[in-house]
Amino acid sequence: MAVIAESSQVSIEPMMLYMGRLAREAARELALASTEAKNRALEAMAQGDYDLVLMDVRMPRLSGMEATRALRARGVETPVVALTANAFEDDRRACLAAGMDDFLVKPLSPEALRRALLLWTGAGWTAARKHAKLAG
Repeated sequence: MAVIAESSQVSIEPMMLYMGRLAREAARELALASTEAKNRALEAMAQGDYDLVLMDVRMPRLSGMEATRALRARGVETPVVALTANAFEDDRRACLAAGMDDFLVKPLSPEALRRALLLWTGAGWTAARKHAKLAG
């Protein structure tokens, strides 16, 4: 399963369509966490095991970097991929320093999204390296 933590419904819809198609092809479940409500990404991670988190860097109330730090502090080891329109090297380094594992620049191409899914969840989404694990 994957969580999309994204502040823009306009960005969520194309990702969901493409990821939904990939999930159906691989017979995998797909979960969506939208940041329209406060801390939804953190709530979603507390409720289930996920293969991957796609995290918007500039979310309202709680930034993607803050959310990632909170996930890591709770013991979550799930790969977190930053989603951002900021393509500068300093932005990438800041995301990695916050505990994110990868960095994708918006607007996302279907191919970039597919590559990230394969890199972080394995071919066909069959064997994720580690699922979300909350300490305690």
